Amino acid sequence: MRQLLDIRVRNEKGESLAFGQDPRYEVTASGISPAGATINLSRSAMDDGARYNSSRVNERNIVLTVYILRDAERARLDLYRYLPPKHRCTLYLKNGARDVCIDGYVETLECDLYGLGQQAQVSILCPDPYFRAVRSS
Repeated sequence: MRQLLDIRVRNEKGESLAFGQDPRYEVTASGISPAGATINLSRSAMDDGARYNSSRVNERNIVLTVYILRDAERARLDLYRYLPPKHRCTLYLKNGARDVCIDGYVETLECDLYGLGQQAQVSILCPDPYFRAVRSS
């Protein structure tokens, strides 16, 4: 598998897990393209079409698929530690062009405990759908 993004997560305790630097994991992410919008229109019985009233960008749902490559038990327990459901986290995404982060809350962390190659799926809900630039210190 090929990782195009350097993905790191930091939990509320300030602990970080860098997936790209940890040989136990490979990770892919969905939900990182622009978030969807809700467009509010009103229709009139006498007019064709509709009238634009307002619009808003919806919250973002990012799903990480984590492939556990080695030391499955310890790697899975570390995922539970870094990404406990209902808790806040910050997700960092970096590639050649962008270095951004977004805050969210872990909705679910599901693991396939009995599959041949273990994998976990982490759903992170981000109330503020916009990524922000990571400031270098």
